[in-house]
Amino acid sequence: MKKAIYLFIAAVLGISMLAALTSCSDDNRPINVYSDGSSAPLGSGETINIILNGGTGINPTENTKFEDIIATKPTKEGYDFAGWYSDSSFNDYIHPFDITKAQKAKGTAYAKWITVKPSSYLVREGDATITDSGRANQQLDKIGISSNYSIVDLKRAGYTKITVSLSAEVREKDDGYQYIFLYSNTQCASNDISSVMDFYDKYVFGEDSGDPSLLYMHKFEHGSGVLDESWKTVSFEVTLDISRLTSDIYIRYGASGKSDDDWVNRNINVTVIPEK
Repeated sequence: MKKAIYLFIAAVLGISMLAALTSCSDDNRPINVYSDGSSAPLGSGETINIILNGGTGINPTENTKFEDIIATKPTKEGYDFAGWYSDSSFNDYIHPFDITKAQKAKGTAYAKWITVKPSSYLVREGDATITDSGRANQQLDKIGISSNYSIVDLKRAGYTKITVSLSAEVREKDDGYQYIFLYSNTQCASNDISSVMDFYDKYVFGEDSGDPSLLYMHKFEHGSGVLDESWKTVSFEVTLDISRLTSDIYIRYGASGKSDDDWVNRNINVTVIPEK
């Protein structure tokens, strides 16, 4: 008798659990697709409301569930799709592999679009004198890429790299070597130039805790072995892994040599190109 009761209870629980799972995975609400948000209703949860903001590519007959739609990337000519959001202000991102219960219950998704073009920056015009007293003590300049791009949006739109092209006018006050460093934040380890050279690979790839924010180092010799006090242009190009960036890029400078190694730079110009 007890065995029969246990079996009955187990069967009831099993049916209840199956029903709960089915109710979570199935979504039979009507789907409304709007080209823009002007005519879209507020999310009541009774319907699925998709606001494409000028995009195309969502077919309610093919994408029959909220999860199906969130896993789909619409298209819009001249724009990159940067994800679905549950609000028109694009504050509540809907992760395609981790939709929250509240987001699914609301059933509303807004498509976010971004335009991505190369951007140029005049980082600094005036002179800055660089000494060999340690890069942490030198001029700090900022490439303000956050004024044109959101790194988070770029990542969600599928961008994986950023190519940085930098040019600067330089001259020597003393003969020596010159260095230009790119950083992901304003922090800068106080290690001297020789330690950076000794552990260059570890620093660049972030494997050393001494300077994990260092993205790239460019070393050059303006005078090619002799003092050169004339103004000339130095330039380089580097492609950075976007996963190592959070916002802007920062520039530090350094110097090294046998004795005094001061140099001067000005007119720092940078071009940034996001790439997939």
